[in-house]
Amino acid sequence: MAYAEGTTVPVNRTIAELERLLDLHGATGFAYGRDSEQQVAHVVFRLQGRLCRFSVDAPAVAQYARTANDRRRSPRQAQEKAQAEYRRRWRAKYMLTKALLVAVQDGDITLAEAFLPYMLLPDGSTVAQWAEEQFPHMEAGLMPPLLPGVSPPLPGGIAIEAG
Repeated sequence: MAYAEGTTVPVNRTIAELERLLDLHGATGFAYGRDSEQQVAHVVFRLQGRLCRFSVDAPAVAQYARTANDRRRSPRQAQEKAQAEYRRRWRAKYMLTKALLVAVQDGDITLAEAFLPYMLLPDGSTVAQWAEEQFPHMEAGLMPPLLPGVSPPLPGGIAIEAG
């Protein structure tokens, strides 16, 4: 069973609770937005001067067109299942955020250790998104460039600047 399966807590209430939780832990900024075309919502917040963002994808209704027994659901039933999953995803994100904030507050981990994947880089991507793009380089035994426009170091530590 997935965490928060069957929750009836509306998404807007979870977002409000998330904002209050972040405020209690010293957040100095909070923003929420959604993109209906891309079927994703974003929350951005500032903690200790660092901007963080996480996203919650809305499930596709078509994904719920059939039951586990391969029976066809009505469009309304599929929509209700998708909405239930969306509520569940928001509750899970809330609980994850709460757990990370408590761990930071208790001194078990640092803010960077807790929220590094969600921290925003100057180009608007998160550290996790940036790092994921670097995996092919790392798997090939190369380190990603430290600065834009500079190639990964060649054997012997030599880097070539982009012209």
